[in-house]
Amino acid sequence: RRLELQHSLLRRALCDGKSVLPPIVLRPGDKVLDSGTGTGAWVMSLAKEIPPSVSLTAIDIQSKIFPESFPRNITFSIYSVTELPGEWTDTYSLINQRVLYAALTESQWRAALSEIYRVLAPGGWVQIIEGSTISTRMGPYSEKIGNILGKLYAHKGLLIDIAKRLPDMLGREGFINVHSETRALPLGAWAGTDGLEHRDNLTSVYSAMRGPIFEADGFGLVSSEQEYDDLLGGLAKEWDNGQSISASKDWTAVYAQKVRDPNVGQRAWSSSPDVHYLLPSDAQEKQRLESQHSFLRRTLCDGKSVVAPITLGPGDKVLDSGTGSGAWILSIAKEVPSSVSLTAIDIQSKIFPKLLPPNIVFHHHSVTDLPGEWTDSYLLVNQRVLYAALTESQWNSALVETHRVLAPGGWVQFIEGSSISPHTGPYSAKIGKILAKLYTHKGLVIDVAERLPGMLAREGFVNVHSETRALPVGAWAGADRTELRDNLITVYSAMRGPIFDANGFGLVSSEREYDDLLDGLTKEWDDGPNIYEDWTVVYAQKVRNPIENHGQGRLTMWPKSAI
Repeated sequence: RRLELQHSLLRRALCDGKSVLPPIVLRPGDKVLDSGTGTGAWVMSLAKEIPPSVSLTAIDIQSKIFPESFPRNITFSIYSVTELPGEWTDTYSLINQRVLYAALTESQWRAALSEIYRVLAPGGWVQIIEGSTISTRMGPYSEKIGNILGKLYAHKGLLIDIAKRLPDMLGREGFINVHSETRALPLGAWAGTDGLEHRDNLTSVYSAMRGPIFEADGFGLVSSEQEYDDLLGGLAKEWDNGQSISASKDWTAVYAQKVRDPNVGQRAWSSSPDVHYLLPSDAQEKQRLESQHSFLRRTLCDGKSVVAPITLGPGDKVLDSGTGSGAWILSIAKEVPSSVSLTAIDIQSKIFPKLLPPNIVFHHHSVTDLPGEWTDSYLLVNQRVLYAALTESQWNSALVETHRVLAPGGWVQFIEGSSISPHTGPYSAKIGKILAKLYTHKGLVIDVAERLPGMLAREGFVNVHSETRALPVGAWAGADRTELRDNLITVYSAMRGPIFDANGFGLVSSEREYDDLLDGLTKEWDDGPNIYEDWTVVYAQKVRNPIENHGQGRLTMWPKSAI
């Protein structure tokens, strides 16, 4: 209850009624982290002000006072602000943290700021609100409580002056555009309702601190709980009558930005005439690809990295063709013997991982033009989700190259998606029209998932197997089914570059209109029901001996299933 009242007061009196401080702007598909959320008051408030496609995560070391019900786009988790999950690197557009000056030591503050910097996306913002001690010049009761709190903070190793130190600490951590504003918020009845709320909040805080104060024997400044209660009563009266001294307490709002790397911060699409990929190659795309890999592995591939009927052993070679961030190749490296040789290629190397196991090699190559010396080399080739990247002629070239570099008897496996039915609703229909125009404009094969089995058979592959699953999209299917929704909204948001290069195809006139479309799309999917996107797994084998084929390859098409 106290935290919720404090949130309301600070939002109104310190932040001018805003949950997000300027110049921060949130867009559909963005991700926000509330670090040290407490009751979740801030993140619950923010959820009412932003598009539901903005993904909100709230963390705290205690879950006892997490809300029992909350909007679909909020996730609550138990983590420390000083140790966030490794997979969150470069993820969040905004991180909010507030009023932890009574919680963190100096080393913990440094760890927390380091973690915040790590998990912020390039160009992302952090906003922090912190308080300070009350002035001891306001009277004898204020002086006494100030002395007690000074002893308590020193005893616990806490930073009582963190509000003043934050800008410098943020700068040393590498943040830029650091802005700090301090306001003296009135205390006591003399200042009206806000003053009363502020007074009640602080006296509640000080009352709750009696535990650690008396564990230290009152620091020789207060001998009993009755004396302490009398101190708090006198303090409230001193503040209520504080008009002549303008009784107040300083509160500080600080915001700062993570450096926007010119190579990855500004979303940029390839200008090469041979590259048709609709998405950028940057830190945000790297994060999306890793989330997509995890989701598809779990829901489409039954937790397996290899779906083709093959067992990899020592000395075998594997190629990940169009690796992106390397998520798949890094995953399989944990599942196969270290003597299996793993090669990953892509036309962009910006989001290749920096740290690799010794049996993985990354190369800069196109899937349509692999090195000549790789002929008959690989027992398994993996390729996935290039339906937004290759034209029909490029698909044909890629399949020719895949067949060439596979060892006789080797296997290729593909995963490809499709579009969502336009009959889902008006927003799905509109985005479907825009994407159809975009794919046609770029010469891409939007229905490649359906066509792949036939294309593989014509290329000479045998034992072609295809299975399609209809994966639920939206919160209607449960909280864990929002993952595909978030992935798709992020994809569509990132496609705005090539869409507006073509003037929105006459279907959308501004980025604001496009953001509204994505917002409506998110709600349409969340409300459901029965909204699915088809995803298809295809695998096929290169003949062991050309004489075996004679055009008799087997093609298996499994019926579509909904999960």
